[in-house]
Amino acid sequence: MDVLLYANMEKATGRLMFQTIGSVVDPEEIEMCQTVTCLINRFRRPVHNLAAVILIIENQEQFAEILAINKLLAETRKILIFPNDQEDMTIQALELFPSYMSYSGKDFSEIRQVLGKIKTSQEH
Repeated sequence: MDVLLYANMEKATGRLMFQTIGSVVDPEEIEMCQTVTCLINRFRRPVHNLAAVILIIENQEQFAEILAINKLLAETRKILIFPNDQEDMTIQALELFPSYMSYSGKDFSEIRQVLGKIKTSQEH
C-alpha cells in the first residue's frame, strides 16, 4: 500500500506524520513530496498504486497552490492536515473531496486508524 506524503520534513509535524504512516505501512512504501512542483510531477505518472495522499498544509498560500492542482488529485483518497489557526480552510477543502481532515495540533492516532481502514479495504 503506497502512501504519498506532502509535508515539510524540516518541521516536527512532517516528521511525526512520517512516523505515523510508517507504523501502518512499510516505510519503503511512503513517497515524499515537499513542493507542489514535486506533486505535479508525481501525478504525471499513474496513481493506481497510491492508496492515499496525505497533505500537510502550512498556510493559505500553500493551500491555494493545492487547490489549483485539484484535478490532478481527483482520483486519490486525500487526508488533509491544516494548521490549528486556519479552521476557515476546511470549508474550501471540501472542493478536494477529502477522505479525512484534521489539524496539526492533534495527535495523529486518528490518521493511523484511517490508514488502517484504507489498508484493510485494499487487502479485500
